[in-house]
Amino acid sequence: PGARVPSMVEVLNGAAPANSAPITVDTTPGAINRYSGGAFTIAQLLLEDVVGKPFDVWMRDSIFAPHGLSRTSYSLISAKANGGDVATGHGDDGRPIRGRWRVLPEMAAASLWSTPTELAQLLMKLQRAARGADTTLLSPFLAQSMMTLHGANQGLGVGLKGDPPFRFSH
Repeated sequence: PGARVPSMVEVLNGAAPANSAPITVDTTPGAINRYSGGAFTIAQLLLEDVVGKPFDVWMRDSIFAPHGLSRTSYSLISAKANGGDVATGHGDDGRPIRGRWRVLPEMAAASLWSTPTELAQLLMKLQRAARGADTTLLSPFLAQSMMTLHGANQGLGVGLKGDPPFRFSH
């Protein structure tokens, strides 16, 4: 709390005040399968460059608002802005995080804010799209691609568990 939030360029370069190593390519793309928050950060910057809007604004205007998700956002929020009903984050030790939550500039990778109800609505739209029953969020092809293994346990942007039909997570 109170510290300067690093810019996206500082995060990518691992420069202060970022608290992470630089984002680098350390293997041939497609050679291994692993989650990459850095890749989501690069995708966020790419989208911002292409659409000419901040990521959180584009997501609100293009995805969340048209689907009635008025309490879902990638914006860096405060409890006061949401009427005080924002859950307090907790660390692995079970203690509340100082300042109630972390403020992260890597929105695409780590800053989705939502309610349980709206998150469930979004996930149900994804499931219906994969079945071809609702194409308002994604095409069936894209939703099914997300739910297709692209490595040991990864779909496109989601983790997959079990045998088909998979359970998805993250």
